[in-house]
Amino acid sequence: MASALLNGEAKGKEGDCSTSISGLQVAIVIDGNEVIRECRETCGTGYLISDEDVWEMQRRLTSAQRITCLVTGSDFMDSESVKRIHSDCACPIVEAVCLESLR
Repeated sequence: MASALLNGEAKGKEGDCSTSISGLQVAIVIDGNEVIRECRETCGTGYLISDEDVWEMQRRLTSAQRITCLVTGSDFMDSESVKRIHSDCACPIVEAVCLESLR
């Protein structure tokens, strides 16, 4: 979708996926055309960055002095990236607990 946004295109294109970033590994257009439309209407855009840059930003976010809490709709789907970005230091990880299971 970022390519379409940057190139002024109205629709996303299906193609090969080369990223190893979880959540971006979608080689088909699911709801991307709607995303492009909403971005255009709100002056949004997209950026193409390398996997290494994503991992570096993740590392920076989780290395802040404040606690970083990633809240997702269904789980943190890429626990391997957390291990990778903090392989050189101790980083305590608190496992999520489903509130439904506590009832």
